[in-house]
Amino acid sequence: MQLQKKVKIALDETRILILGSQVLLGFQMQAAFRDAFDSLPRHAQIADGAALMLMVVSVACLIAPGLYHRIVESCNDSLDIHRFISTITRVGAALRPDAGLRRRHRGRGDRRPIGGAGRG
Repeated sequence: MQLQKKVKIALDETRILILGSQVLLGFQMQAAFRDAFDSLPRHAQIADGAALMLMVVSVACLIAPGLYHRIVESCNDSLDIHRFISTITRVGAALRPDAGLRRRHRGRGDRRPIGGAGRG
């Protein structure tokens, strides 16, 4: 597969992950504004705050590849940008609350980078 196509697929997959992450971030932010939030024990409020911070970092990691590709690389495709997209997207996806579910469903042996690198 051509490098240009791999980068495009990786960026497209990242954009799809961003959509789901934004929805999860919205739900996470909404929880703190509920009336029942004040009645939660302090440790639960702190855990919710930590989860919110992880979700913010996840969204930032998923937004970064598209911006990096456009601003730093001037939309030029290279092996380095493909590696960057694969790595940062993997980090961002791992921080999402549903990461454990996706890992169990996918299996342990699938370690291919996003966008098809390593498929031959």
